[in-house]
Amino acid sequence: MSEKEFEEKYPFRFLEATEVIEKLKHLPRTGWLQWDISQADAETVFEHTQAARKMAVSYKDQLGLSDDELKELIDMIEIHDWPEALVGDGVILGDEEDVEKLRAHKKARELEAMATICDSLPDGAHILSLYVRYANGDDKLAKLTKQIEKLQAVFKAVEYENKYKKVGLTKEFIHYTKDLIHDSFLQTEMKAAASQLLPVALFFSTFSSAMISVLFII
Repeated sequence: MSEKEFEEKYPFRFLEATEVIEKLKHLPRTGWLQWDISQADAETVFEHTQAARKMAVSYKDQLGLSDDELKELIDMIEIHDWPEALVGDGVILGDEEDVEKLRAHKKARELEAMATICDSLPDGAHILSLYVRYANGDDKLAKLTKQIEKLQAVFKAVEYENKYKKVGLTKEFIHYTKDLIHDSFLQTEMKAAASQLLPVALFFSTFSSAMISVLFII
């Protein structure tokens, strides 16, 4: 399916948030900047959303989603990072001191930002309800949204590691992601992503299925 065909069949639904969308189109994802990917080539938050929506559609059958569930899933993915237009793309890895306090603060700050965004939108109440479900992981689709957007980052890490010889980038992303992906199919996809690494350094020169397994136990 071409880009145009995809957008015709699965269009973005909440285009009234024009200022938010424009900001996200120009906001590089922090994780890539931290690995010295240039501003010009770093994936933006909007591009991440586009890619995650496509992944969700491609995984529909494997995840056992109905047409209505898929529609709701890609709606949730569409808006999941909107708060970053106001508060930026903050990163919490998970091994910081007082990490739970940091996470709670980030969650509250992003919820406040989302409420501000939705306040003036025609579909604001519906959009905010989608976001709250996502943020709380309230149900199957909310949990899948979180897992798919994390998985998309792993695939992007592989792309950047291969392109720029950023050895260890994928390993780091898998280290901080593997415990957040619980669906068995998505876990398999994460391992498949790791297998796409090119032998760009000695550590990866004999990359095998056994070495891929090491990534998931570190």
